[in-house]
Amino acid sequence: AVKGNIELAGRVASYGCPAWRDLASPAKAHAPCVDALLRAGAKGVGKTWLDELAFGAEGENPHHPSRGPKNPAFPALVPGGSSSGSAAAVAAGLCDFALGTDTCGSVRIPAACCGVFGMRPTIGAVSTAGVLPLAASFDTVGWFACDPALLSQVGRVLLSARENGTGASAPAKFLIAQDLIRSCEPAEYAQVLAEVAQVSAAKLLGAANVALVKVENFLLKQVPELKAFDDRGVGADGEGAEGGPSFSAVDAVMSAGRRKMLMEAAAAFESFHKKADRRKIGSAARRRVETALGFKQQALASPDGGRVEAAASAIETLGNALNDALSRGKVLLLPTMPEPPPKKGAPGKILDAWSGKVMRLAMLASAAGLPQLSMPLGADKRGQPVSLSLIGARNADDLLLDTAQSLAPVAREAFAACMKKDGDSLKREGAAALKEQGNRAFRDGEYFEAVQFYSQGIGVDDSIPVLYSNRAMAYLKLGNFVEAERDCSLALSIDPGNVKALLRRGTARAYLAQFQQALEDFNKVLSVEPSNAQAAQEIARIKDAFSEEPVAE
Repeated sequence: AVKGNIELAGRVASYGCPAWRDLASPAKAHAPCVDALLRAGAKGVGKTWLDELAFGAEGENPHHPSRGPKNPAFPALVPGGSSSGSAAAVAAGLCDFALGTDTCGSVRIPAACCGVFGMRPTIGAVSTAGVLPLAASFDTVGWFACDPALLSQVGRVLLSARENGTGASAPAKFLIAQDLIRSCEPAEYAQVLAEVAQVSAAKLLGAANVALVKVENFLLKQVPELKAFDDRGVGADGEGAEGGPSFSAVDAVMSAGRRKMLMEAAAAFESFHKKADRRKIGSAARRRVETALGFKQQALASPDGGRVEAAASAIETLGNALNDALSRGKVLLLPTMPEPPPKKGAPGKILDAWSGKVMRLAMLASAAGLPQLSMPLGADKRGQPVSLSLIGARNADDLLLDTAQSLAPVAREAFAACMKKDGDSLKREGAAALKEQGNRAFRDGEYFEAVQFYSQGIGVDDSIPVLYSNRAMAYLKLGNFVEAERDCSLALSIDPGNVKALLRRGTARAYLAQFQQALEDFNKVLSVEPSNAQAAQEIARIKDAFSEEPVAE
């Protein structure tokens, strides 16, 4: 099956839009990607629906009889877009494989939503001639299959014209994007992804060849240009809001990539917008086209050109940095989606919010021009699809395709084992794993990192006192005594006899000049452990500093 923005000889590529179809002429030849597959023995069975003008991640189209293809694997949920019809056709068994296009997730997202494999190749690795453009420097031809072996077989045909390939067939090392995984919601979803990634990667390569990495930290260090795209709380006056969220390099990648993408989309649709019967364009597609055109107009009128050149520079640095980090056979494991897909027919605000989140993750490989493969794991206990993605260096397409064949059965086995556990067990294991990572960071003197790990653990299971107590110790090292006292009080509300929490709260209170309360904490320690030397020393130190007992305020 072939997506409706890819040309077939004698047919009009309608772009899922009646207004576009009215202005278009039948194609004189097949797109090269189609021709290559036909010459290799494939047989076409039909063209597929897509989000109108390929502008969307939900898989909905107002011109479709049911506003977009149904998700065969998860009928209550959106199929994802914009290559919704191609993913749905494969998931329904209507074809063995299908072609789609991926600009910012349009193959990876529907693959994850419909529970099939989806491949976005290295930018330029597969010809986009005969493909209607959306954003030229981001556009790729991708493909779907239910089986990783067939996905690879299709890839061998489509990638055969490439000048360069890595030649590697097995990864040298797996890098697990722990921050991107742990930021997924809900917490149980994140824990399943974390466990499957670690267990399956270690089983395939051995634990020594698996590393946990933080993509945020990497981007902050390696792509300093992203700081120019700090859009936190920026309003109409250009001023940032107080007390807003901390800077996110991944958000900055989205901001930079979106600027470049909007300029290219404006170039792709400017002539069409002038000529089209706009009554035949759905409201969502029309709004998105007009957003692109409006951005271009503002950018051309702005002294800084809408920071499009700065965005292009940041994107180039990003691509080079990620490519270097993944060279020599390394493969990054990350979520395809940061949360499960919404229900089909959900309100526009919910769909837009979800689309923004999934495209934020998809933009990493899109902006960097790197290959990414989405690999389904199965349905969770709520009947929602779960998937992992693999990203490789430029032209490591073959490596990803081969890796998926060996990793998929191992990952599915690990996923099935997770599904046998109850929710409380998953929470406890997830929180315990994060506690150990926090302890490791603390031992290495990385106290801020330790706070982050303990905080993530509390997010997974907020009933474990040691997480609060350990975070308090990290806060003490950072000089954050108010936070340390608060965390110890939280730990003691769960476990009143927690000696470490009492010691650490007493220390925090002493630094805050709350000496009477500090003495009370240390005396409570001695009532539980009469021989506790640290408590005795602290009591002696406080009393030695005063000629008499400190007076409570």
